[in-house]
Amino acid sequence: MRRQPADTAEWEAENARLRARVAELERAAGLADAIIAGLPGLLVILDEQGRFVEWSRRDYGTVLGHPPLDSTADGFPDVHPDDRQAVNKAVADAMAGLEGSAEARVFTRQGPRWFALRGRSCIIGGKRYVVATGTDIEQAKQAEAGLWTALRRLGMLARMAATAVGRLTLKELARRFAIELRETFDVDGCVIRILDGDELDLLVAEGMPDGVLAQRIPVYGIAQRMFETGEPVVITDALSDPVTRDLFSPRPGSLVFRSYAGVPLLFEHEKLGVLGLFALHETREFTPADVEHLTIVASTVAIVLRNERLFDMVRSQQRELELWAKELERRVEERTRELEATVAELEAFSYSVSHDLRSPIRAMVGYAHLLEEEHAAELGADARRFIGSIKSSAVRLGGLVDDLLEFSRVGRRAIERAAVFPREVVDSVLAEETPNLSGRTVEITIGDLPPCHADAGLLRQVYQNLIGNAIKYTSKREHARIEIGATQTNGQVTYFVRDNGIGFDPRYADRMFGVFQRLVSDEEFEGTGVGLAIVQRIVHRHSGEVWATSTPGQGATFYFTIGAQAGGPEA
Repeated sequence: MRRQPADTAEWEAENARLRARVAELERAAGLADAIIAGLPGLLVILDEQGRFVEWSRRDYGTVLGHPPLDSTADGFPDVHPDDRQAVNKAVADAMAGLEGSAEARVFTRQGPRWFALRGRSCIIGGKRYVVATGTDIEQAKQAEAGLWTALRRLGMLARMAATAVGRLTLKELARRFAIELRETFDVDGCVIRILDGDELDLLVAEGMPDGVLAQRIPVYGIAQRMFETGEPVVITDALSDPVTRDLFSPRPGSLVFRSYAGVPLLFEHEKLGVLGLFALHETREFTPADVEHLTIVASTVAIVLRNERLFDMVRSQQRELELWAKELERRVEERTRELEATVAELEAFSYSVSHDLRSPIRAMVGYAHLLEEEHAAELGADARRFIGSIKSSAVRLGGLVDDLLEFSRVGRRAIERAAVFPREVVDSVLAEETPNLSGRTVEITIGDLPPCHADAGLLRQVYQNLIGNAIKYTSKREHARIEIGATQTNGQVTYFVRDNGIGFDPRYADRMFGVFQRLVSDEEFEGTGVGLAIVQRIVHRHSGEVWATSTPGQGATFYFTIGAQAGGPEA
């Protein structure tokens, strides 16, 4: 026991000491109150029975509007029922010496708000208490929820983009988009309509009641407003909103919805349709973030619709082109058959005429020769000159007829390909041309001539004509040069015959391969104008090409190739 003071002085000293102690405790209590008042959020002290021993009165009065309510059998009344179990566990953990923590919604003046609760136990006066704090995390929770919503919708956009590049019909694409939108925005229904003329055609209605949506509707009401403004339309309560309250019919089976969020489907100001989300039974508040995300989705849907329209146009034009191509092909085939028949008739006629002309021509030459031989004494100088002219003209005409017959036969005969050595062919042709080289200075150079797969007889005719022309058109050169060779590029062999003769104007290079096409007069050089046409026909029959280059007065070079496949007889 504490000793009692013995006298007045001692009583005064004890009293002074007690007053100092009281002042010290008051300062400590004031400091504690200041600390509690300065702490953000809520601060409470609970006893082992869950009763509030102390709390931050200012914050509780501001936030809750009343003192905290003690725990009951169901938990703390100020905590949302769904979160009481978590708070009870946190208090139990703290009482057991652990750190208790929970996130819970607390009923405040503004409604339920999220708080982060933390608590630890302590011993005061031999009794165990829990000191707990509560920090308002409502904004953080909203931000977190917004982030998760944004992530979900970003995932939705990624899935929609992946779906859009697949090979699906427009209706199937729209149905998948509508399913994604229903799930992501947590609504009852999603409707997509596309603009067709001055009406909206129903493309997809996911989650909507059967039989209440018309397949086609005029542009009015909500859709009209969206098209006029180019902006979304949000209706929180359709039963009271002036835009929609007159749309509903009391008859059974009519569409009644509570909330709506719609956006126009636009592509560079082109109106394509509308997209709408429906809450059918309860009102739904669509946030600005909802509308923003829905607008982004609408731009994706609009691009898909625009692309589909372009694809439809391309497919339609492609079908038209295919029809035109088939018609053109039919006409070409018909015209080709007509031309082939005409060419065949002309060739048959020319062959027949040429063949029939041979006998009269021979007769003309023979009779002229007899007249000259047997009646020479009776003929004057002019008559003998006329007979000579008749004979030379008939011989030239006979040569022309022979060339025409050969030209016709080249087109008719079948090609018999085999391995051919062009050097052997060239040597044979030059041996035949020896009489035409007599008395002339002609330098002939023969280069490497790779073997080929061709008709030997026809290849010989090619070289006969080309070498014969080279010898003929160098006849006025004192020193003629003729080169026969080949070049090889990328596996393709090109044969050539080159001379230093008179050459030709390169502007007319294409004309010289036609029948009866001559670039020089008969007075300068004899010829029928059929030889190069025969060369071209033979080369083309071998699936090859033939061409010529020249510098006038310096000579010419004729090139040809032999293709891999043989052609059949020409009509």
